[in-house]
Amino acid sequence: MSRRLKILFVSAEVAPYAKTGGLADVAGSLPQKLVELGHDVRVVLPGYREIDYEMDYVTDFQVELDKRNTTCIAKRIRNAPVLTYTLNNYHYYGRCGIYCHHDDGERFAFLSKASLELIKAIGFKPDILHLNDWHAAPAALLLKEHYRKKDPFYEGVKTLLTIHNLEYQGHFGKEILEVLDLPESFFVPESVEFYGMFNFLKAGVVYSDKINTVSRTYAQEILTPQYGERMEGILKTRENDLYGIVNGISYEVFNPLTDPLIYFPYSEENLTMKTKNKNALQREVGLPESDVPLIGVVHRLVDQKGLNLVCDCFEQVMDLDTQFILLGLGDPFYEEAFLRFMEKYPDRVSVKIAFDEELAYRIYAGSDIFLMP
Repeated sequence: MSRRLKILFVSAEVAPYAKTGGLADVAGSLPQKLVELGHDVRVVLPGYREIDYEMDYVTDFQVELDKRNTTCIAKRIRNAPVLTYTLNNYHYYGRCGIYCHHDDGERFAFLSKASLELIKAIGFKPDILHLNDWHAAPAALLLKEHYRKKDPFYEGVKTLLTIHNLEYQGHFGKEILEVLDLPESFFVPESVEFYGMFNFLKAGVVYSDKINTVSRTYAQEILTPQYGERMEGILKTRENDLYGIVNGISYEVFNPLTDPLIYFPYSEENLTMKTKNKNALQREVGLPESDVPLIGVVHRLVDQKGLNLVCDCFEQVMDLDTQFILLGLGDPFYEEAFLRFMEKYPDRVSVKIAFDEELAYRIYAGSDIFLMP
């Protein structure tokens, strides 16, 4: 390591505290690995009502939003493996659910601005502000166009935007300009305007110092009309600052020898228990116990994942002597398509349209082949 970096990791979800998908897994695991490499890492997420962990008060400060000051209470999650702060405000986060509220634009504008206020309040000046997906992306704009210009504390802080899924961009009305105290001059195609809306992710794409995605191929794909989600033009202007870094997994969390959610612990030295996990999984999902190859899929059912390719070749897969388990939810088109496959092959195909983290772990442990669209 050339030098020890200070990094603030900002995310709408962080496992195990608040999770709806893979973003939380990355936000929970990557900071731990960076700490192991010797870096000084802090993590920030909203103080959602459902976070059920003991916390300690750290500080409170004012955040100006929509031309009014509102209080943010920063707390630290006790015994977290990485120093993790929650940004607490009852008006924005004192309700059930992480997303799908009428004021999500304002709620996540608060996350961006409060994160920038937090680092000064606690005296932690990061070398890198690591922003994840659209929820945190406006912080890049605010840092570059407001905080750096008005306060020398913020000079030298660089930003990295990670695009986990370009499909989700955070489109909101023009009134977000006023919420963030931004002048009308920012509502142009060269800045945050996107087909008449304020685009949170675009704010990060335009103003972040560097951008990365979850694989090298995905970084290339999002520069094309097919996968660019109408953002390929603006992304091409940042092509020299765009990198693809393959997502990994936590070997501590996904360790079949210690995982409490699977049926039988096992390791590569003792694969007999792997077979027992497979048989137990078959019983749980209603498939006959068999030694044929068992294919597992755990994923969001959206077109971006290439599920059309799976559907196109599904009959060929069934021509082989295999079983197939799918867990996920998403686009009704794909939900219905896989449910039809289950109706056609009831003894060979099991489909559960749901988010079920415990079953997901058992599919990982019991499948012979894991298909990652």
